Amino acid sequence: MRKFLCVLAVISLVFIGCDDLFEASLKIVNNTDYTLSNVIYDSFHYGTIEKGKSVNKSSSLMMSSINPWGKIYFYLSTPDGDVECWTDKLDLDTPGKNEFIFFNGTVANYGSENSKASIQSIAGPMRSATLNVSNLSDYNLLNVEYDTVSFGNLNSGKSESKAVVTGTKYLFFEVLTNYGNKRFRTNAIILEDNQSESLTITNNTVVTLIGEGTSAGLKSLIDGLNN
Repeated sequence: MRKFLCVLAVISLVFIGCDDLFEASLKIVNNTDYTLSNVIYDSFHYGTIEKGKSVNKSSSLMMSSINPWGKIYFYLSTPDGDVECWTDKLDLDTPGKNEFIFFNGTVANYGSENSKASIQSIAGPMRSATLNVSNLSDYNLLNVEYDTVSFGNLNSGKSESKAVVTGTKYLFFEVLTNYGNKRFRTNAIILEDNQSESLTITNNTVVTLIGEGTSAGLKSLIDGLNN
């Protein structure tokens, strides 16, 4: 009988320990027209969440170690610089899977005086510019992207114009080499409001090979990869 009671006690402790442990997760979805940078909830760092993207974080923790009523902190880029914003307290399921979706109309706190406004009002109207990309290199440029705008594939001798969001960003593209597709980026491109900018890619355009950080003329990098 004593052995039986000891076994029951051990089983009870195991179940109590399992109950105390849980997997909590919070998925943050950015359905706004803006980039949310330096996103943080409690001790979870989500980094930068581009528009149309989402990031999920989860962790198995002791129930007393997580804050189910925390706030999401993030930064918005405005014409006057980056502004720190934060949500009201959340009410997460613990344990459970949680999701928070940001929309343009989501009301957030911002500034030192705890002001409140929609994300669209804080960030201001979207500022746009036009970017024309011409491919005068000997290579077909694949999956050409500037920010979240896709230029598709630009074969040698082709060009494409798109409306893009102003700011300082890079143009990314891929080129087929003997070892598969390799991804490159240009130097930073600065676009102002209502500006029309042309970017021409040639064999001598200095680009950076993603993953290695090597910068040189496009042809020089590709020749090095193919040899």
